[in-house]
Amino acid sequence: MSQFFNSHEISYTEATRAYLRIRGFAEDPDLISIKLPIAGSRFWKKGQQLTPRKTNGAADNGWELQSALPDDHELTDHVKHLIDLIRPYKAVLESITDAEDQLSFELVCVIQGDNANPSFSLGNNLLKEVAMLGFSLEVDIYAIE
Repeated sequence: MSQFFNSHEISYTEATRAYLRIRGFAEDPDLISIKLPIAGSRFWKKGQQLTPRKTNGAADNGWELQSALPDDHELTDHVKHLIDLIRPYKAVLESITDAEDQLSFELVCVIQGDNANPSFSLGNNLLKEVAMLGFSLEVDIYAIE
């Protein structure tokens, strides 16, 4: 057996996170938390600096709900957790509108691994439910060497 494929000699670490994000609305982000009786994890207003490295401000208002699961859980677990939280409020999500139609509903999946090829998989039924709730899918994959 090739040493390359000898699994007991390979060390691999992966961290996953997932967020539901609503962006592009004109109203104060706090109003999203009032409409959705779920405590968001992060909020921002247009022009607010989001990270120390990014000096330009946010392009729009935003509300974010991060999975409460630890980052050693499978990505599928994070997504199911978020969907279970937001599913009862589908009608509320549909009622959040903006006159300029700039709203964006996003499921953001983040994978970090110390391998050059971190990967993920989400099943058809889970992707269908994400789409039925009106969320697009964004995937950020980071290989940490």
